[in-house]
Amino acid sequence: MEPTNRQIQINNGWMLFGLGALAWSISIGGHELLGHGGICFVDSACTWKYADAMYFDGDQTEGAWVNLQRAAGSFFNILLAILAAVWLRFKRPSGVEMQVLLWVLLLVNLFQSGSYIAFGQFIDPGMDWAKLSLAISPAGSGGLVVLIFGAMLIIIGVVLGWRLFPGSNSGEPLTFANRSKILAIPYLGCSFVAIAASLLVPADDRLYMLLGGIGGSMYFLIWMPLMTFLPGASRQLFQLREPLGFNSRIFALSVLVALAYIFILGPGVSFS
Repeated sequence: MEPTNRQIQINNGWMLFGLGALAWSISIGGHELLGHGGICFVDSACTWKYADAMYFDGDQTEGAWVNLQRAAGSFFNILLAILAAVWLRFKRPSGVEMQVLLWVLLLVNLFQSGSYIAFGQFIDPGMDWAKLSLAISPAGSGGLVVLIFGAMLIIIGVVLGWRLFPGSNSGEPLTFANRSKILAIPYLGCSFVAIAASLLVPADDRLYMLLGGIGGSMYFLIWMPLMTFLPGASRQLFQLREPLGFNSRIFALSVLVALAYIFILGPGVSFS
């Protein structure tokens, strides 16, 4: 029996949700462990102490290495977005799931890092780029510099995401409803994982962590659903090689990685 259109839509929705959850887990897990943690690893004066879904802690003192470590989380996200864009544009992965995952990674990493850099200073003075802005000369200009830098990343994310939007394999233009599904469902997958992990991050103020999970995902990635209102590109730079169906192995991998992010990195891992 051939699957109905309704079944296909549900399967596509679950895959989009799972790929969003996978993209968030890779991006933010990498932000903490490979970004912040990577600089601590190469700094002989730093030793890993602790990491969770929202923080990394090494035993550095103040200095240039500390500032580099603060910036490294976002730099990891920017690098990952560049790699995803290059792979998507020039290598054209054969699997449709990888095509969509790379596109979601591109959006998540540029939008999350851009919003984190630009708006973190207005949320909490203890956030990485709020502290980094104080080290920028001349004094008093740092806030504007990081705001512009972050805004540029968001704009680049919109432009690249629009031009690399996964076109229909039939060559027909995507409808508004299809565009909204392709953008909104991964956004919800990212937000679900971020909020679930925030409920487990150790903290005296649980509400603060919950708001951090909501803000870091739903607020920082708001550009994804807003992109629905952009006009469709006149010609997509690439088309999906086949319709995105339900791939049980890829979905299972997405679930496992997301669960590891929530239940292992969420509560935190001590290295000391």
